[in-house]
Amino acid sequence: MKHKRKLSLVILMTVILTGCGMSKNETIPVTNEIDRIVTEAKTDYNALSDTAETFSDEIEYMIQNPPSAPATVKGMLSAAIEPVGKCLYVWGGGWNEEDTAAGIEAMTIGPSQRWYEFFNENDRNYNFRKTRYQIHDGLDCSGYVGYITYQVFEDEYSDFGYVFKAGEIPGKYLNLFGGEYHKSYEVGDYQPCDIMGKSGHVFIVIGQCDDGSVLFMHASPPALSLCGTPTPGGRSESQAVILARQYMSLYRSECYNRYDTCSRDRSFLTGYNQFRWDPSVLSDPDGYRDMTVEEILADLFEE
Repeated sequence: MKHKRKLSLVILMTVILTGCGMSKNETIPVTNEIDRIVTEAKTDYNALSDTAETFSDEIEYMIQNPPSAPATVKGMLSAAIEPVGKCLYVWGGGWNEEDTAAGIEAMTIGPSQRWYEFFNENDRNYNFRKTRYQIHDGLDCSGYVGYITYQVFEDEYSDFGYVFKAGEIPGKYLNLFGGEYHKSYEVGDYQPCDIMGKSGHVFIVIGQCDDGSVLFMHASPPALSLCGTPTPGGRSESQAVILARQYMSLYRSECYNRYDTCSRDRSFLTGYNQFRWDPSVLSDPDGYRDMTVEEILADLFEE
């Protein structure tokens, strides 16, 4: 069809030019001009195709290699909150097969799609005791904290990731990153991204409310969740618990409706050693350390 159109154009130009007193031989430049136009069009098309292919490759690379979170308080909390309410607690999740260090999921940028699939495959009857060491299906507490840390620092401070036994994490992080370490009886306050650990459990702080209660994120049966402590005086309906319920019900409703995960006992205020980041390592350009817990949540959830 293209050849017919070109031939028809040549014939038409021949008729027109002959009618104007030109010979048939003088149609040759017209044919040459058409060839030039076609050649240029093909060149432009090929260049455009190459550009589109390059752009497509770049998009594919970005999908396969998402950028790490910035080394800021907001960057770390944003990375931490992404799998909350969408990932189940799995004993050993985030560890390697040998159970000695970080596994592949805790050394990969971005959450594992398998975590979300496993969450959707289960219901309110999920029993973490039956899924021990299904390490690719979810996270345990130290796997979760190690995963969060890798999202920000990748392998800058460790070639083996940042997953350690829960009670060892505050001390290990002090050795890796510098900062401050406070034993449980020395803890005086809580700041965003403080890492709180004891033998058997570890969590990351969002902030401390006006009534002294603490809002935090952790991996604990049955799922990763926002959670609040009581007040130091023992009042269970604390500001932190109310905020945890509010935000889980609004933004992680499926998890909230399945499981009661939003409150913990007073031992979370008394029994944990504290690691606090050096501001030169984890900066705070967004001013989270000076915000209320409500302001931090509103910013994290882009309200």
